[in-house]
Amino acid sequence: MPYRRHGVVETGLQPDFINNGNCPEIDSEQWAIDYTYKRGGRAALHKGIDIPQPRGTLVIAVANGMVVGRFMNDGNRKGIEVMLRHTPEQTGLPYWTYSQYTHLLNMSPLPVGTKVKMGDDIGMISNSGKMGRRVRRDALHFAILYSQSPDWAHDGVVVTPKDGYFMDPVAFYRDQPPYDTPSMVELPSSQKRIPVAYFKRDNTLVPATAKRIWPFRCK
Repeated sequence: MPYRRHGVVETGLQPDFINNGNCPEIDSEQWAIDYTYKRGGRAALHKGIDIPQPRGTLVIAVANGMVVGRFMNDGNRKGIEVMLRHTPEQTGLPYWTYSQYTHLLNMSPLPVGTKVKMGDDIGMISNSGKMGRRVRRDALHFAILYSQSPDWAHDGVVVTPKDGYFMDPVAFYRDQPPYDTPSMVELPSSQKRIPVAYFKRDNTLVPATAKRIWPFRCK
């Protein structure tokens, strides 16, 4: 897939947790940064964001949806992976969206086809995945894909939305269109901080009407 043509371009978006929520932050491994220098000169872009947390921290579903992929990814940089599919009604977005969670500690016990609710536990954070000579810190790699089509394929290795594009995961939390990467690039700097909803550790939803939340519980 030609990733730049499919949305993998730096946007400058940053999460702004509603009501000053104390949520796990994205580290230096930002959306769409160029990894070519890390891959021996082979072109590579970061198709998600990395959110470090202590090993074993619970990762939660960012919206109501269904498990459509579970992959051990032996010998792959992604490591243990779970992928969810969300309908437009479940997210309030005008697309079919897919949330991807990788580098997990263990395979989720949730089989493909399981319906999940926003905030359900889907795995624990770790550093699984091939990393060459370096040891990766414990962090969740979180990615969002989207499509106008409800169709998708599962070939046993990856889940592929028909006519799919990558979305900056922070753009996923915008209250209104647009969501596509070219439009996010063109936003004025005053609109680059995106309000993000979340579940608190006591399971309070902030705000109470949210349909899309951060993939960790917040303080």
